[in-house]
Amino acid sequence: TGSTVGTTSLADDYNCGTPTLGGAEKVYEITTTTTGELTATLSNESANVYVHILTDCNDPTSCVAGGDVEAKYAAAPVGTYYVVVDGEVGIEADFEVEITCAGNSSPLCDKAEVVTCGTTVSGTNLGESALIDTYGCTVWDESGPEKVYEVTTTVVGDLTAEISNETADLDIYILSDCADFSSCIAGHSFSITHPNAPVGTYYIVIDGFGGATGSFDLEVSCDGLGGSDCTTDATVINCGETVSGTTVGEDNTHSFYTCGPEDESGPDVVYKVTTTSAGDLVATISNESQNLDVHILTDCGDANSCVARGDRSATHSNAAAGDYYIIVDGFNGAEGTFDLEVTCVSTSVSIQESDSDNGFTIYPNPVKNQLFISSTNKGNFDVRILNIVGQEVSRVFNNTKSTSLSVESLKAGIYYVEVTDEQQNSQVSKIVVSK
Repeated sequence: TGSTVGTTSLADDYNCGTPTLGGAEKVYEITTTTTGELTATLSNESANVYVHILTDCNDPTSCVAGGDVEAKYAAAPVGTYYVVVDGEVGIEADFEVEITCAGNSSPLCDKAEVVTCGTTVSGTNLGESALIDTYGCTVWDESGPEKVYEVTTTVVGDLTAEISNETADLDIYILSDCADFSSCIAGHSFSITHPNAPVGTYYIVIDGFGGATGSFDLEVSCDGLGGSDCTTDATVINCGETVSGTTVGEDNTHSFYTCGPEDESGPDVVYKVTTTSAGDLVATISNESQNLDVHILTDCGDANSCVARGDRSATHSNAAAGDYYIIVDGFNGAEGTFDLEVTCVSTSVSIQESDSDNGFTIYPNPVKNQLFISSTNKGNFDVRILNIVGQEVSRVFNNTKSTSLSVESLKAGIYYVEVTDEQQNSQVSKIVVSK
């Protein structure tokens, strides 16, 4: 039951079949959770008013349906809508409005089996119907039958679905709407993650590539942001320490990070480091037995909090003092052993970068093999490379115009290049050696 009596007139033209209206409006907000028909119906009006459905309450021309008794928006996508009851100039009225949402049904929805977060189930697509051949998130031929699971999350976080022990070539998808095949969020051959998935219901579809049928095991995990056990399960590592580790047998916590587009669907291992002063934080892996990558996060449960990544080395420059999480993850499902070194470079270290270039150019940065230095000044110049505590690790003297130094023998991390000419003009620049 509602009324436009005493309300304000803010909209006149709706562009959806109703006349120009100058009366006061009453507005209702409705959020749908499934694609389907959205209907608003008026009854028991005390005067002649109209009902409208808008997608934007600030824009009357966003009206998608309107009428003097009923407004109906067929196949409305999931989202927020605004039902506006309005009258002609000078018209105020009491009324009743009924809003109904008829979610679309489909054979895919009808055969969904409910699973819960943190469970593993065994299944097969053998004997199921083949309803989907292509998905909006891949170009693969998925002409086999589908097995469908429904999972409902209760907190915002990463939703991960992984299949194993397949007896045929099966693929896995996450959909937001089982009645809308184009609602595919992600697809993969064995493991997918919907990062930072909003609270809601999702559909996990196991489909047969090229018509394949077979059995499988499905594991579903839901990691709430900041609410997972990673903060307590993380292995503590100290600045300046090197440890050996492995991702074999670990869980796949994150498959995608906002600091890089790579597929990190392998298992991962988490380390926690606490810095006591502001500065550069560097995490470097070496001796990997498989294709592993390294990431630095401020919240181990939130892939959006990634501040740096690298194939071998990740650097978070000017990091504030505090807790950070270093995650070693497997590229495209890889798992293996590695060594991890963590370096913390405090800004209180006495080495300071120069404010100007003083005629010297140092490149590339980051550098892997050979570092080049050129000068626009007359005369010779000397070059020294210092580590983060000011120790000299390389030097060349009496260079003219340009020179180069090999850094292949240096460990990955942060160094300082000091260049000094015959007039004692000097320049100090920070470089990153990557491997």
